[in-house]
Amino acid sequence: MKLSTRLNSARFLFPIVLMIFSLGFEACKKDDELPNQSNNNTPAPNNVCQNDQEGDMIESVAIGTQEWMLMNLNATCYQDGTPIPNVTEPALWSSMVVGAWCWYNNDSATYAATYGKLYNWYAIAGIHNAASLNNPSLRKKLAPAGWHVPTDSEWTLLIDFLDSDANGGSSPVGGESNEAGGMLKSQGTIQEGNGLWLAPNEMASNSSGFLGVPGGSRSGSFNGIGALAGWWASTESGPDSAWHRWLTNDSGTIYKEGSWKYTGRSVRCVKD
Repeated sequence: MKLSTRLNSARFLFPIVLMIFSLGFEACKKDDELPNQSNNNTPAPNNVCQNDQEGDMIESVAIGTQEWMLMNLNATCYQDGTPIPNVTEPALWSSMVVGAWCWYNNDSATYAATYGKLYNWYAIAGIHNAASLNNPSLRKKLAPAGWHVPTDSEWTLLIDFLDSDANGGSSPVGGESNEAGGMLKSQGTIQEGNGLWLAPNEMASNSSGFLGVPGGSRSGSFNGIGALAGWWASTESGPDSAWHRWLTNDSGTIYKEGSWKYTGRSVRCVKD
């Protein structure tokens, strides 16, 4: 997907978004915070990002010199406990210029435990109000203590390590690989009843231990569950876009692409 010139001015959209929030989120605890839209999802204190089903501490896997979370992020608040709004309405989601999250199809019962949440890039950047949009020093941290959302360079390091390993120590390829994608994907297919990917789940081996699952994405609408896995990088690719990496069910390649910042994608954190 090539980026065009949509959303060229956040300053134009921001007053509209703030007006919508003032109508839809009247229960703010503080004037500078936007609360969680869902009454059923009280944020854990200090963003204790644990396994939501069992309460276990974060599971991780060592790959090369890095340590990655084994599951997609499922946090409802920033590291300091500030809630991130759960935005379900399509038009509002597409106009957001502050952090937001949702479950795929707004369906926690079906998707939360397996796929985690989808976040827009503003949540990745910790942009939580008008002031933090223009002042990076006021931004929050999304990842739990000791972890961070990977930069584009850290994604490249992961992929180049896997590609080098698969090719007997050959030179890195710059972070997009026909080998590494399959090494990152979980195995099995929906059709065979032994996995989460739609067939053919090309080249999937999960030999890295990363356990990449196809959690789909969101622009205004939701798409790609079972066929697409996509994770944000913290690095911008343009004024209104940021880098992400993605996998598909019909290829073993992991792709690098810029994406609109309002898009909802999964997050995998890497150890500090």
